[in-house]
Amino acid sequence: MLTLVAGFTPAVVLGTRRPMPQRPLVAMTAAPTTASSAGASTAATRTFCRASDLLASGPKVSAIDVVNVLGRWQRMEEWDSIGELPAMDAFFDAEGNIVDGPALRDAWARWEEAFPRKASRLSSETRTSKLPRWPKNDPQFSAPDVEKAGAQPWAARTPQRRGFCKRKSQAQRHWHEQNVGRLSFRSDALAASVGCTAAELDAREVSPLACDVVFDALSRSQSGITDKLGCDERRASYETAQGGFDADAFEEDLARGRASVARSYAIYPGSINLVSLFVYYEYERLHDFHVTTDYVSSFVQRFQENLSALS
Repeated sequence: MLTLVAGFTPAVVLGTRRPMPQRPLVAMTAAPTTASSAGASTAATRTFCRASDLLASGPKVSAIDVVNVLGRWQRMEEWDSIGELPAMDAFFDAEGNIVDGPALRDAWARWEEAFPRKASRLSSETRTSKLPRWPKNDPQFSAPDVEKAGAQPWAARTPQRRGFCKRKSQAQRHWHEQNVGRLSFRSDALAASVGCTAAELDAREVSPLACDVVFDALSRSQSGITDKLGCDERRASYETAQGGFDADAFEEDLARGRASVARSYAIYPGSINLVSLFVYYEYERLHDFHVTTDYVSSFVQRFQENLSALS
């Protein structure tokens, strides 16, 4: 006699009758994961840190924040010619030489009003060939509420630094950070590669740390300036052939930056003591000697890989 059991279909195996379980239909109809969606999910989980962070133990930014910077420009002139820069560039000709014109005369008028005693000692040659030097900031141009750390952080936003960079064909970190957020995000392919839409990233606030990380990659260092000629080429290299984010190419330039930073540290006396002090700090912070030694071993390995990549 054949017995029917709910949820099972009968089957005959070697002359015996036994119930056989049915496979759930949902498993047969599940939608497959596409390669593009898997790639976007993987890219979006990547994180990056500053080139100066040799042990990668400091603040990190997501691939989404990095793409939110890269997707707003393709040529550096896009962010190097907006904001306060048109007014500042009025001091110079195309090669970065000071021009005796209305902008320079207005700048000296502001300076003389602020420092009338010093104004009497100025020569006419100085007024027509040099920019006035303020203690920190020409009041015509904005200043942050809180200065960044470091020696003379305000120097990066002075007309004098701008003129130097124009003469030497250098792009500045400061103006990259200040102006990228003024541009619209307009790369659908870049946005899709990290699981977002262009509209979502356009509405997303630009991270100052992400701007620094991107400039570290562009400069392959922690420098405040980088050569204009290589800037656009490196920016283009961070996109795949399909226009998505090439996280490996981006990380490779950051690795070169870390190697450059490490070499610059190594030329100073007392570097070994600084490394030892950092290791001690990590030990106290993590309360685990094995974790600390793993940090150091990982650093040494990454440092050697970075040097090999440059050789």
